[in-house]
Amino acid sequence: MKKIIGFSSVIFIISLTCFITIKEKNKNNKITLQDTSSTGLISVMLQNDEGNYIKTERTTWPTAEEGYEFNSELSSCENGSELSWENNKVRIKTSTTDKCYVYFDIKKDAPLEITDVQVDTSEPYIAKLTIIAKGGTGDYTFSIEENSCVYDCGSCNLDFSANKNIIVLRNLDFCRTYSFKVKVTDSNGDIAFKDATGVSVEVGSHTSYSCGKC
Repeated sequence: MKKIIGFSSVIFIISLTCFITIKEKNKNNKITLQDTSSTGLISVMLQNDEGNYIKTERTTWPTAEEGYEFNSELSSCENGSELSWENNKVRIKTSTTDKCYVYFDIKKDAPLEITDVQVDTSEPYIAKLTIIAKGGTGDYTFSIEENSCVYDCGSCNLDFSANKNIIVLRNLDFCRTYSFKVKVTDSNGDIAFKDATGVSVEVGSHTSYSCGKC
């Protein structure tokens, strides 16, 4: 592989601080690492399923699409040169001949969480919940956690239906205030919860109705 200062290759210059970039060879991100590996300049270390790092002889940089991410904490050089990973390329700041190790972890999904529950009670006896979730893996399934509902008179059972991230609660008593847990499950079976508290509905046509005791 040719080594040219600038946008197309890697070169180490003794006693002169410079920036060196190992870049894409083409739009398919195919970078030949054979020369740098054989001369000991760069070693690419991939994490395996057991969490160990194995030196690879591959000729392309690992990418996020393949399920890898650059580990900036482990990646380092023996003589103190600085490594960074920018847009599928390694950037090296060095002032001496060096040997560098570039580590890549198996990419982990962000934790599953419910970030918001938006409540619409504009219709009588009905509460419409819009649930916003992020993280996890694959598709989401939304529901109300079983036995989580409480209201003024104690525990309660909710009549609800779910369509994507919308949950509709029906037949709610407009005299009462409800609290419960909203639940999301991802494709891996991971679960997250969020409390929905103080949910009360419109009175509807019963404007003269007097709420009694429990």
